[in-house]
Amino acid sequence: MVNRNSLNKIIGLSVLTIGLVAGLTLTKTNQNINESAAPATSLLIIPASQEVNLNKSFTAQVVIDTGENKVTGIDLEMTFDNDQIQIDEIKPTSELTNFNTILKIEVDNTTGKMRYTSFTFDKSLAISGTLNILTIYGSIPSDSIQNSYQINFTDLSSVIAVDEGQNVIANATSGTIKVIREEANSCGGTCGSNYNCQANYFCFEGYCRNPVCAS
Repeated sequence: MVNRNSLNKIIGLSVLTIGLVAGLTLTKTNQNINESAAPATSLLIIPASQEVNLNKSFTAQVVIDTGENKVTGIDLEMTFDNDQIQIDEIKPTSELTNFNTILKIEVDNTTGKMRYTSFTFDKSLAISGTLNILTIYGSIPSDSIQNSYQINFTDLSSVIAVDEGQNVIANATSGTIKVIREEANSCGGTCGSNYNCQANYFCFEGYCRNPVCAS
């Protein structure tokens, strides 16, 4: 025969078990709802690929496609091959005017990283749609090697949106810089450095000349 204390223990254990199962079920349901409630937001660099000559500058746009999200903040970290590419500046476009709190605008050509972080506390100022949000200004040093190099988003990049408690980035597409060398000029051709002149010529007062006879 079961005494009253044992019966109370059995009832308490049963209630605890039922509560635990219900809690786990509810947690899983909420997790699934949150996952499905975060539409895909994409980041990409435009143009996806471009050719840039030695000693020339270039620009690229960071574009966001928010999907169904209303975005209130971005924290973007990008990397590049600092031995071959120099980044001069990253600058927000007018599309980010609503993000009135700027935490970081950093370019480090020593480590090959750049980062931009800004947000707004006001949900009514959230942005949505497909927007150019940052302009990257860069250049190719004269001693760069002809090849293809990428500007990549790192895993530290994140985008926050209204009523979303998670990073809503689903895709982040790199941009490619193809370093090329334009055809070098012969004697008499214009130049900015010796790299613009054919072999056995050098740049003298803006023109390619024979080193033996600069005139």
